[in-house]
Amino acid sequence: MRRFRAGATYFALVFAAGFMFGVVRQFALVPRFGATVAHIVEAPFILAVSALAARRCIGSCAARGASDAVSTGAIALALLLLSEALMAGPVRGWSFDQWLSHFSTVDGAISLGLYLAFAAMPWVVWRLAAGRH
Repeated sequence: MRRFRAGATYFALVFAAGFMFGVVRQFALVPRFGATVAHIVEAPFILAVSALAARRCIGSCAARGASDAVSTGAIALALLLLSEALMAGPVRGWSFDQWLSHFSTVDGAISLGLYLAFAAMPWVVWRLAAGRH
């Protein structure tokens, strides 16, 4: 249960920030610079939030080892992908197939890279912290 709580908390923190960044990206950056540049501008902010949230979640759940950190990332990634797939229709007007095919575009590849970094971040944070002790 501790691992699920850490993964769900990590997901919720980053998803909430990502939603806010997404609004700014879609309404302020995309019209001016295009979707690809907007994603590239947004990416460092998402990575920073992911690192801060992972640090909080790994510390607060007292991760006992790499498996706790990996589980946190995997659970959070599963929740993120489920949320993204379910919201693709209502938010973007996409079918499930359109959402999947989005990953074959440049913007989709950037998103996929961020998803993978998001999933790995709890382990990275744990590993860096473990190296200090």
